Amino acid sequence: MEIGTSWVWWLFSTVFLSIVLNLASSYVKPYLDRQFERFSDSRRVKNAKQEARIEQAARVLLADPTLLTVHHGIISLQVFTGVAGFIFFVGSVVVPLVIANLRRTTDVALALAILIPMVASALMIKWAMEDMRLQFQIFDRYRELRLASTIPSSKQDEPNDEPNEGEV
Repeated sequence: MEIGTSWVWWLFSTVFLSIVLNLASSYVKPYLDRQFERFSDSRRVKNAKQEARIEQAARVLLADPTLLTVHHGIISLQVFTGVAGFIFFVGSVVVPLVIANLRRTTDVALALAILIPMVASALMIKWAMEDMRLQFQIFDRYRELRLASTIPSSKQDEPNDEPNEGEV
């Protein structure tokens, strides 16, 4: 009797494996639930802190609109950093390959000459994109606050052209 051909072997392996998997999952599930809950709580706290920083920065911009020029300068700098990082990224791949082709060599130095600048420029692009996203979130929140402060909150705040009872 070969393994895997008999119905008894299939039935035994199915029942045995299902019991083993069920026992393992019953022991592992509470641990994984605690780990995921801890991770979720830490993300929630981190997101709340980030939202508070965005709110504070947006309120600073709302209090002093001349800071918008500085804020737009920061965004422009991050765009420039991202573009420069991309150019550096492409150059870090192309230039060493051209040099290697001229020298007809492939060695560890060439691999490092490609890898190190490539990783550095990828990190530069990543940080620029993260900071740009933060700056745009701040600006979006600033616009929301500015719109909320210019829209009347109730009918009492709206101008009324009708004369009051005592006025003619």
